[in-house]
Amino acid sequence: MPPPNTLFIPTTARSHSEAAFTEMRFALDQELGLIDNFDDLMGGGDYLHLPRHGRFSAGFDRVDVTGTLTTAITPSTMTYKDQVAPVLHRSMLMEFYGVEPERAIKLTAEEFSAEIGRQIAVEAILTMILDLYRIAKAAFYTVGTSHRYSPYVDTAVVGNQVTMSAPVMQTAKALMGDNQMMLDLGIMHSKQWSDLTKSSISSTYNVFNIMGDVYKGGQFRELLGTSWLVDDRIPTDAGASATKYSAVILRSRKNANTGNAPFAMGLQRPLVIYDQHVLGAQSIKFQRQPEISYALCPFGKAWDVTGGGANPSTVNLTNATLWLDAYASAVASGHREVGGVLLQTN
Repeated sequence: MPPPNTLFIPTTARSHSEAAFTEMRFALDQELGLIDNFDDLMGGGDYLHLPRHGRFSAGFDRVDVTGTLTTAITPSTMTYKDQVAPVLHRSMLMEFYGVEPERAIKLTAEEFSAEIGRQIAVEAILTMILDLYRIAKAAFYTVGTSHRYSPYVDTAVVGNQVTMSAPVMQTAKALMGDNQMMLDLGIMHSKQWSDLTKSSISSTYNVFNIMGDVYKGGQFRELLGTSWLVDDRIPTDAGASATKYSAVILRSRKNANTGNAPFAMGLQRPLVIYDQHVLGAQSIKFQRQPEISYALCPFGKAWDVTGGGANPSTVNLTNATLWLDAYASAVASGHREVGGVLLQTN
């Protein structure tokens, strides 16, 4: 039972948090095709080991129906690699004080606790998406110009800056060659989104805000054939004169030739919420500390276990040199074994 005269019920918050997290994660997996779930491969170690395959190296060849030719057919091989990703342990501390709900926020204890639980789930999903963004940005950067288009100009002169637009985005997609048709997911800052919508001739400017709802209305919101996750907490880079904004554009599972989503995810420890009441003051203090552990592995890349180590800091996680090519053909083929492109603009 909660202490008297308080508006927070831990069991209610916990049940709503678990339900919301499960729903939003299902949306990222089944509806958006952003992640493949491999919880069954997660043990108690520091890394997710993920055996994945690339594409066949060659297609069908000519058949001699006369039976007179002896030219050998080039064997078509499929590469299997043990892609590795570090387990990331995440936590946050929440504090608030007990008051009378009717006088303070006009909510019942049940309503307030349910909202707190939902917000915890949203924060957990947002944290996962921000980690996914950081990893994708680093992973695509290392492939070189074959996966990175950066028309960004470090100048304060507006007329000389290159902002996000439909043509700029299409130029970035073109780096994927014929695979550009598979690029139908994106993560960007609202500044790039605003520039994109202003430049587009589309009359429908629907935005999919992470902090609002990861999934709503039975469908994801699209613009120019791409579903966008937009949030102002997407990290930016400070230039000498102008801020650099980086968008990652990904291929979903439904469009991938290999049948793989751009990211594999393993949930080592589901969302766990610890709570306590702190007494001894005029108001009861409630502390909640949700924790979660997961691994995110970009398709075609592998974590440098020796150089990066376990449970890396954000600085190491975003270090482009610590995400290695899992397939030898990734750079040679340009785009066949990597799941997206990086676009950097003013």
